[in-house]
Amino acid sequence: MRRVLWCLLLVVAACDTRVDLATVCDVTTCADGCCLFGQCVPVAQQSIGACGLNGSACAACFGGCNAGRCASGACTTCVFNGFCVPSSNDAACGLGGVACAQCGFSQRCLDGRCQ
Repeated sequence: MRRVLWCLLLVVAACDTRVDLATVCDVTTCADGCCLFGQCVPVAQQSIGACGLNGSACAACFGGCNAGRCASGACTTCVFNGFCVPSSNDAACGLGGVACAQCGFSQRCLDGRCQ
């Protein structure tokens, strides 16, 4: 009986169910995917709700995701380096899938336009 308990204890001890919260999702840990809530989503598992590459934040692509890139015309914000930006900001401003613009020093991105 002791031997059975000892073997069972070894099997249980070998199982590691801990989650490493120190792992960061970025280009070094997720080069072939995008990051969603700190987890890497590889290209093979991407969908309209999570699309991207190089450890960037996943973008929603309502027209589809093709090899980590939003399908043409699917981006409602702007496109930077072939990727749909999740939300327009001063550094990447635009709407309707156009190339992102960087707003000037005293400008802000409002409704997809530098003002």
